[in-house]
Amino acid sequence: MRTMHRSVDKVLPINKATEVLGCNRSYVYRMIKCGQLEKATDAPLTVTATSVVRKLVGHNPYLQKHYSSIHWDIAQEAQQSFN
Repeated sequence: MRTMHRSVDKVLPINKATEVLGCNRSYVYRMIKCGQLEKATDAPLTVTATSVVRKLVGHNPYLQKHYSSIHWDIAQEAQQSFN
């Protein structure tokens, strides 16, 4: 039997997602509902760092070449949110 290794994605609380994306809470909730952001947990509601980066880069194609750096920075923000 073959198992796949999947790295654990960092999670962001809603308030951090609003900071990174520059929008309000209701817009983040709408993006979750529409599938534009991936929900990580229900209580407390969090989103994956990867989905936030994809959304951010999707609105600004120039940022695509900096995807790894942006993802690392946002993952660090996520870690600080829970410490």
